[in-house]
Amino acid sequence: MIIGLTGRIASGKNEVAKLLADRGFEIIDVDCVGHESLTDPATVKRLTSLFGSVILINNEISRLKLSELVFSDKSKLKQLETVLHPVMVEKIKSIIQDTSKSFVINAAILYEMKLDLLCDEIWVVDTPDADIIQRLRNKGLSDDHIQSRLETQMSRNEYSQRADRVIRNKGSLLDLKQQIDAYLDEAINN
Repeated sequence: MIIGLTGRIASGKNEVAKLLADRGFEIIDVDCVGHESLTDPATVKRLTSLFGSVILINNEISRLKLSELVFSDKSKLKQLETVLHPVMVEKIKSIIQDTSKSFVINAAILYEMKLDLLCDEIWVVDTPDADIIQRLRNKGLSDDHIQSRLETQMSRNEYSQRADRVIRNKGSLLDLKQQIDAYLDEAINN
């Protein structure tokens, strides 16, 4: 079984992924796949030719500089996605070849990368915007940066409409566990 786990930034996807890992799922963190892809020499070369050396620190891509650049300019974000997403999708496809395992593909941009096409079910973690904003502030992001990141993502409603299952993340950890267990029981029995 392959579950696509998605939702807005800071919605609690990683917490849900940990709970699913506790239940035997292998987690594919698409952010980590992206970070690994940014160290690939061919990718570094392509991105440097697109955006210039402003994205580099010590000849390595600075994720902070890159995110500040692309999340303030939608055309630059599109350029980044054109280079990075195909590399990432191929890495993910190679991981899920092992059909003896169950996987969770944890990705805020699951649909945009068309990773939903690789999944048996799509689960969305839905969290109120005020909670998301507070979590991002706690991580040190500025309000402008938070707003620009949120504007690049689908709305809560759009995520929920496209999901097979919606996990409401506005209660306790126990609430999350109970929702996950109920959804897993339903998925396995269907």
